[in-house]
Amino acid sequence: MLEVIKFLKKHNFPTVRAGELGNGLGLDHNIIEDFTTNNPTNPSKVLMEVVNYWLDNDLKASWNRLAEALDSCGYGNAARSITGSTESPSTDTRKHLSNASCD
Repeated sequence: MLEVIKFLKKHNFPTVRAGELGNGLGLDHNIIEDFTTNNPTNPSKVLMEVVNYWLDNDLKASWNRLAEALDSCGYGNAARSITGSTESPSTDTRKHLSNASCD
């Protein structure tokens, strides 16, 4: 999870758009609303909750899926840096994402 958060920060993804990212990742609106309600003054925590929930519950979680969600939020440059990146995810993140299926 932390590697995904670091990636989003590196590409200046605004934490206040965590709900929009969650929608792009296919999270249920009620789940996102719960995260927002529980952390009304902490958008960074909402983003961490969104990413964590996505990684733990989406059987299709992958870097490519994250790229699609970022593109749908208007962050095409960040999305392209995933799909064309030579950066390799850490072993833990890669293991989680490959166990989750895609990539």
